[in-house]
Amino acid sequence: MNQEKQREAYQKMLKKCPDILTPMKAARWSPVGKNTIYTALKNGEIESYTYKGGYIFTKDTLIDYLVRTTNDKGKRYTIRGDKKMLSSLPQVLSGEQVRCTLHISKRKSAWMLNNGFIKCQNTGKRTRKYTVLKDDLLTYIEDSQLHPEKYVTPYAEFSTVKYGNTRKPRPRKTGFPSSLPTDFREWLEHEFETVPDALTVPQIITTTGYTDNTVNRWLRQGHLKSVQTQTTRIIPKLWLIDFYCSHAYTITNMSDKHIKLLQKFFKQIGGK
Repeated sequence: MNQEKQREAYQKMLKKCPDILTPMKAARWSPVGKNTIYTALKNGEIESYTYKGGYIFTKDTLIDYLVRTTNDKGKRYTIRGDKKMLSSLPQVLSGEQVRCTLHISKRKSAWMLNNGFIKCQNTGKRTRKYTVLKDDLLTYIEDSQLHPEKYVTPYAEFSTVKYGNTRKPRPRKTGFPSSLPTDFREWLEHEFETVPDALTVPQIITTTGYTDNTVNRWLRQGHLKSVQTQTTRIIPKLWLIDFYCSHAYTITNMSDKHIKLLQKFFKQIGGK
């Protein structure tokens, strides 16, 4: 790829990038890390100005630097972009370069390399453990597009929840029939006897156990009907019951309150 085509590819990749950059913004938008950016600034490879004790430079200056250094040997960064830019990758890549090129997490990248999805050499070191030939990476990219079924990874294998994330995963709807029994509405009207006839959005949040973002999305999409007054939005209790008897039963990740409500209903009708 000649420099003119490289420049066009970088301009396309950085189309939405701000015209004035700091080192951190440049690292976020470009395929190089912040340490590489700072080194280039100190060495004068990127023309910059000092403002309030920090570096600032233009997007065009960054593109000039990327075009000049794309084919340099020994660079540890990768090129993100379309297929045209894959040809500018080094002949031998590290695991980190593979991960950045494919836009996947470190866990998924390591799993794919260990399981032979991408042909590699494992050095056994703690750092720079994997080396991958560019031809092998391009072979994987082409074959995965033609035969994606060969490269299916385990579901949720790389989720943060599996690796000790303290956030409690929301329970899923399990064990309920595919359709809601017809007598659920009558039961719910009796269950909601103490609920006010007209509710505000905060009251809906408290009653259902869902977040404000979720409730507002229901209102926006028309799943949960409401009336807009001069000061607030009102949801009649009957419309909330309608919602529970229709769209709410199709929710995959139900709130704790919703699940307990359904469990109570099925337990009571099962005991009759």
